[in-house]
Amino acid sequence: MRKLCVVLVAMGMCGWVAGQPIMGASPNSVGSGARAMGQANAFIGVADDATAASWNPGGLPQIEKPELSLAVEGLYRRSDLSSGSHPEANNTHSFGLEDLNYLSLVCPFQWREKNAVASLNYLKQYRLELDTRFNYATGLITPFATIDVLERYSFAQHGSFTSLGPAFGIEVSDKLSLGLAFNIWNHGLTGASEYRNETDSISTVTITPTLFPLPPGTSVTANSSTDTYTVTDGYSLVLGGLYRFSKEWTVGAVIKPGHTLYLDFDRRFTSHVLSPAGSPITTHWDFDVDLEMPTIAGLGTAYRPSDALTLSMDLTWTDWSEYIAYDTNFNAEINPLSGVRLNAGGDTCDDTVSCRFGAEYLLIRDDHVIPLRCGLAYDPAPAVDDVDDYYTASVGVGLQIGRFMADLAYELRWGKDVIGGGIRGLSTSEDVLQHRILLSLILYL
Repeated sequence: MRKLCVVLVAMGMCGWVAGQPIMGASPNSVGSGARAMGQANAFIGVADDATAASWNPGGLPQIEKPELSLAVEGLYRRSDLSSGSHPEANNTHSFGLEDLNYLSLVCPFQWREKNAVASLNYLKQYRLELDTRFNYATGLITPFATIDVLERYSFAQHGSFTSLGPAFGIEVSDKLSLGLAFNIWNHGLTGASEYRNETDSISTVTITPTLFPLPPGTSVTANSSTDTYTVTDGYSLVLGGLYRFSKEWTVGAVIKPGHTLYLDFDRRFTSHVLSPAGSPITTHWDFDVDLEMPTIAGLGTAYRPSDALTLSMDLTWTDWSEYIAYDTNFNAEINPLSGVRLNAGGDTCDDTVSCRFGAEYLLIRDDHVIPLRCGLAYDPAPAVDDVDDYYTASVGVGLQIGRFMADLAYELRWGKDVIGGGIRGLSTSEDVLQHRILLSLILYL
């Protein structure tokens, strides 16, 4: 009986930890540059610096001088986990990171008496980060014994999807400019297109005999799983345009068609019965996963009542129903957040619409310029059952002296009762508070 319970728990954890491929965390669109973030990323209708390759390549022809730019960021996230059905799982956890956000080289030139711009861009596109720990208690009553199970569980996810590629923009007329960015997704090329989650659990099983004498006892099983998703291939386009209605008003539009990322999926799962003592058993999977990424379309406007003030607003639609993983090992389509097959009761994610508002005011002096920025946004994220509501507030400041420009932005992002990828077997939600700082440096060549 005791050995049977140990086997059942190990099998149950194997199904939880080592079942279908699961991305776990919602892919968080990163966004490029401190200037855009200081305006809550309401930048589609502005797009007048090198980060236009990310937001709207149709704005690239506004750049008049060659420039080299980079951005680095720091992030701290705190989550309060709660479960209505299992209060023992309630917990607070956090994580932080520092990373390269953006790097580009921009070269304007004249083509048929029109301003044109070419650039090469390293873009951090999506981040998949999560760190959670909780306890999970359950029980089973049989005619022979009562079985109590306590799981001590930790789940850490780290990684990102990054692209590298050229962008090109050209003035079509005095009012209209168009642009195109071509993104190459390949971990061997970028060194930052890989995602990993590490799961560890300790299962303690206590057996209490009921009907007839059985030896009571406690069994302990340790399980660990490491999943690595490496982008081996993938290509995508960004198409954008910017139209100037007048000196004060511009409107921008951008579309990022859906595309496929081809991933190598590697999983190592180990189960080790600690009490009674046993030998660890390790299982290894290695196969391909095709990850369908969503189509994104955005529309933005910018209003400049004076040379010093810019007000902007963006609307962005993301077709998360396209976000599907094809598991070549099981020949199945899977919701990447839940890991559930679509033909076995799984649903696709709901689409989201983001709304962003930003402002920039320039303090113009004889030998320098100080930009001041702020913004607010509703920026929802996909989830298993619905859409997670997130909101952001941001502020930013900059300094331009001669050929050098520095921008610093701070963003506060929060969500209440959000679900994200959820935790299998538990009805959970989280209150999330995230702090993010982004520093951009530009050298005009």
